Amino acid sequence: MFDAGVARAPLVGAVRDGGVFVAVVPPGVPEPERGIRVERVEVRPDAARLRELVAGGLSTRLAAVLPLAEVAETHRRAGGAGRSCSACSRYHPLMEQKVPFTGEEKESLRISLDRHRDVVLWKVEGLDDERLRQRVTPSGTSLLGLVKHLAYVENGWFSETFGRPVEPVDFDTDDPEADLRIEPHETTADVLDYYRRARAASDAVIAEFGLEDTGTAWFGEKVTLRWVLIHLIEETARHVGHMDILRELLDGTTGSHRRSSAG
Repeated sequence: MFDAGVARAPLVGAVRDGGVFVAVVPPGVPEPERGIRVERVEVRPDAARLRELVAGGLSTRLAAVLPLAEVAETHRRAGGAGRSCSACSRYHPLMEQKVPFTGEEKESLRISLDRHRDVVLWKVEGLDDERLRQRVTPSGTSLLGLVKHLAYVENGWFSETFGRPVEPVDFDTDDPEADLRIEPHETTADVLDYYRRARAASDAVIAEFGLEDTGTAWFGEKVTLRWVLIHLIEETARHVGHMDILRELLDGTTGSHRRSSAG
């Protein structure tokens, strides 16, 4: 059952499907202000219920990524938001997610990863393509390059490890710097969309498998989903720290996480 009382105005509520949070607002309400915090999510609808909400006229705004391509298609057919909507065609975090103090292990690990993922995309907001590509360090690190790298490692560690489809890449995977390098033909939108798709694919793996389930890492060892989640939290947090420094050097912007307007 959809609980509309779990979020602050102007949000009506938030639904969760496959580990992906989706904020829901009624028709006619302006896009919610960035940084609104959803304290609790009581609803855990299946995909059919989410499609029902969308087709019924509610307008979704992304709090992570739209969980299912078919939901976007249903929304588009219903005349609501979707990939054709400028508000939904880009990543737009609405929540400053909090790891629950007494939550279950899997949910706590997933939210911890999501908090750092949210910052990855926050750190690239407000910069033009030239600055996002700018190599700020002697080693050639750029903000957009780090986003590309994180998309690549998410695909590898979640999808490939657990035998799920992996998006093909157009760079030489034997080149250790290729996933960090932005080529002239790659646009900012291309890289951000790549990251969104990788994140959605990873979330599907997290939802499908249990923490004790094992997959095969690229080096041949068996690893649990728990280990992969911990590793990706470490990987993402490490590179978010790099992004903190790069962003400050580029335009002086600082901060560890997006804050709500309420403080």
